[in-house]
Amino acid sequence: MSIRLYDENRNEINSVSLVLDGGFGDWRIRKVLIKNDDPTKYYTDLVAAVDNTSYSLGFMAEGYTIKLKASETAPAISEWNLVSPGNSVSLEDIGEAGNANTTTYVPIYIYTSCPANQQPNLISGINLILSGIERLA
Repeated sequence: MSIRLYDENRNEINSVSLVLDGGFGDWRIRKVLIKNDDPTKYYTDLVAAVDNTSYSLGFMAEGYTIKLKASETAPAISEWNLVSPGNSVSLEDIGEAGNANTTTYVPIYIYTSCPANQQPNLISGINLILSGIERLA
C-alpha cells in the first residue's frame, strides 16, 4: 500500500506515541491522518483496527483501553462512550477509478485510557492495522 500516516499537522510519521498518567488514571485523544501518496493507485473498502494480538496481551486485563473513531471533527466523550475498546472503523475510499486522489487526508481519532494506581510502565508494540483494496487508477 502507498498509504502513509501523518500527524494532525500533516507531517509524515512512522508511529504514534501517547503518555498517560497511571498514578491518577488518565486518557488522551490523538488525531492521525492517512493519505494516498501514489498517483497510480486508489483505495476502497478501507478498515483501520487495533492489532488485537498485541492489544489483548494483558493490556485490556489491566484496564487500559484503545478505541478508534473515523470522524472529520473530534468526537465528544459521550460519543467515545459508545465505542467498544479494540474496535475497528470503516474509512472513506481514497480516490476512485481515473482519480488516484493524492491530496485528501482521512482522519482517524485514537482514544487511549488507563486506570489509576498503575506502576510506571512502557507499553509498546500495539499496532494500527490498515486493510483495504488497492486498485489501479
